[in-house]
Amino acid sequence: MRKLSIFFITLISILISFVACNNSVDDVFDNKPENTPLTLEFIDAGNVTLTKEGNPGEIYYSLDLGNTTTIAPFDTPISVPAGGKISFYRNLDHGFDDDEYDYFTINCDKDCYIYGNVMSLISKEGFGKANKVFKYALNNLFKGNTHIKNHNSIDLVLPATELAYWCYGNMFEGCKGLKKTPKLPATKLVPYCYYYMFYKCTTLEDISAISATELDDSCCLGMFAGCTGLKTVPEDLLSATKMNVGHCYRSMFAGCTSLIKAPALPATELAEYCYTFMFENCTSLETAPVLPAESLKNACYYDMFAGCSSLQSITCLAKTYESTLFGCLHYWLENVAGSGTFYRSPNVPDSFWTSDIPYSGWTIQVAQ
Repeated sequence: MRKLSIFFITLISILISFVACNNSVDDVFDNKPENTPLTLEFIDAGNVTLTKEGNPGEIYYSLDLGNTTTIAPFDTPISVPAGGKISFYRNLDHGFDDDEYDYFTINCDKDCYIYGNVMSLISKEGFGKANKVFKYALNNLFKGNTHIKNHNSIDLVLPATELAYWCYGNMFEGCKGLKKTPKLPATKLVPYCYYYMFYKCTTLEDISAISATELDDSCCLGMFAGCTGLKTVPEDLLSATKMNVGHCYRSMFAGCTSLIKAPALPATELAEYCYTFMFENCTSLETAPVLPAESLKNACYYDMFAGCSSLQSITCLAKTYESTLFGCLHYWLENVAGSGTFYRSPNVPDSFWTSDIPYSGWTIQVAQ
């Protein structure tokens, strides 16, 4: 009898361990996106097609949560059943040369959820701990894919904090099904890393704060341009208080015609062309973010609010404006509302700004 009891206790322990093991696998795949490979989950049966430019290396895919991986063909559809999941992997330990410009794009013909860790396209086995993305590595990855959508409970994650030139350039351009962006934890940006990253994502409505405090040339150029569904953004979206080099936020929200609330612009040290065209043609924007910098740079506000036809209020605290500067206020308030209020620094007279206010209907007051 004692032996029989021990047998049943052992059997129950084995069953509990088996269930726990299975649950842990499900939890890793379903509830921990950092440990889940980049995955598309199809709502209806459809096909995935990979296209390439140059030689981006071998891409692997799996239809069974990574138990079996196969080298993915290019330009040949991969069938996925309704409710089916396809995950992608790659081993990449280097960037690509400028003159070779190698990349690949994931296309699909039916709506699907996208989630998991994009670093599975950098490190096939150790993507859960991978932290460095390489030059051009993920640019154009989903460009023009109108079928990818955010999952309700599983996030898409881009966890890398060490970025490289053009690593995410045009990554989600034209992805009209996305409603929210993944978090971007990198605190130091590099040239063109977020270049037109979410350009023309027309249903985008929820964007995460950008953690970066160190900027570089054209790092966020056109990042959210043409996102016509975007109405508000986090007040603390942009953290940098100093612009290191030019063009960093150029055209960042250009053509966001529904944007009614812009982020704060805390930078007090500017660089050439840093805000050029930043809010161009944001026709719903009524109040501009405070511009706290006291000294201007060449073309820093060049066409910044041009075409913002609803704009009626702007606060600019500049008190140093040298006539030798090139285009720092070139058409910066062209075609804004016919009347409004311009709030100036208390350290300059009204006449300091008179020639730079576009319409007689605008009044100048001292900023409080």
